[in-house]
Amino acid sequence: QILTRCLASSTTMLFWTFLLLTFFQCVAGLVASTLCRDFIEDTTQDAKVREDVYRYYGTFSRTFLTMFEILFANWSPPC
Repeated sequence: QILTRCLASSTTMLFWTFLLLTFFQCVAGLVASTLCRDFIEDTTQDAKVREDVYRYYGTFSRTFLTMFEILFANWSPPC
């Protein structure tokens, strides 16, 4: 019973922590996407490398997913 009350009491903290992590992921994603835009649009670079960068950082949703992967586990492919 005490364990259940402790878990129920911590839901507010869990919510705010999740919200803060989501905010940092969004900001980092926007910065990374903006920094990669010039490289993606540069036609002098190798097309395969540009496609790989676009796959991870080309749009906000792709960048947000990449930031989620980097933060929580699968960091090696995007990096």
